[in-house]
Amino acid sequence: MSSLPDPLVMGLHSKIQNLRPLGLLRLEGAYEGTLAGQSTLHRQKRHYRDAGGPQEIERLSIHLTSERRKRSTMENALSTPYAIPRYSVGLIHEGTISIKEYPTISCSKEFADVFGTMFEQYDREHFSIACIDAKHKIIGFHTIAVGTLTTALVHPREVFKTAILLSSAACALFHNHPSGDPTPSREDRELTKRLEQAGELLGIHVLDHIIFGANNRYYSFADEGFITGKAAS
Repeated sequence: MSSLPDPLVMGLHSKIQNLRPLGLLRLEGAYEGTLAGQSTLHRQKRHYRDAGGPQEIERLSIHLTSERRKRSTMENALSTPYAIPRYSVGLIHEGTISIKEYPTISCSKEFADVFGTMFEQYDREHFSIACIDAKHKIIGFHTIAVGTLTTALVHPREVFKTAILLSSAACALFHNHPSGDPTPSREDRELTKRLEQAGELLGIHVLDHIIFGANNRYYSFADEGFITGKAAS
């Protein structure tokens, strides 16, 4: 089987041939047939060196080597199978919140007693989740987003991530209004309904969503009948 000419060597040969009219190169005999790779390059280097052009032939040789290396790298990349990364997922314990009362939570007032003071001190909106087991015991608390004076960007994906990792049966959601008025906005209502629906799909029931204002005031979506507030069975 005959081999095809190396296009890189062909290119080098063409450059050298272009120097013949200048009298810089003397090739002895006709150059015919398939180029023989490195042996051809060595013969041309010898002829050109004899003609007094070692710097140019060295430059062309370096160019040829560089192009071959690039082509080899591309071929290896195409032949290497895609490697799928492997990960482990875990939770990082960041301290505790002391609760003197309510080992189990059963209503919005108890949630407000536990977390209200914490949210009243914030000067920006904070959105958080309390993860709850099947016996209504709080098993974890996580701040999902910290926003501006009037808003905090929240997505169901981030809201339920911690609850899923803790194998929660239910959860309660909290955020504050730094203005001091806990009255929910239209966006608050839409978000609450969206999160309740997402929780139902995941099997993690949203017991309540409480908005904290100033002077111990709060708004409970469960108390107002906007969500059912019943734990998943």
